[in-house]
Amino acid sequence: MKHLFSEKQLPLLEHLAGPDSGSYSNEGDVLEHDFQGTFYGPNYGRLSEIKRGYDPHHLFIVAAGVGSEYWDEWGLCCIRC
Repeated sequence: MKHLFSEKQLPLLEHLAGPDSGSYSNEGDVLEHDFQGTFYGPNYGRLSEIKRGYDPHHLFIVAAGVGSEYWDEWGLCCIRC
């Protein structure tokens, strides 16, 4: 059941709306495989640069937020720092 949305429901929605239709932030799935592209689009690289300036050690994270790919799935261990 953990991946019900991403494995069952999302493919149906993408079929109806198209794979690049975007999303509202409150509709986002924190388990989204490509959250960088889906939630931030072409802006992710620049947002990552800005965040690095304020948070060079990646201490501030949120699920599927800019820089969260540096942390393990529980947000407990910085794996790419």
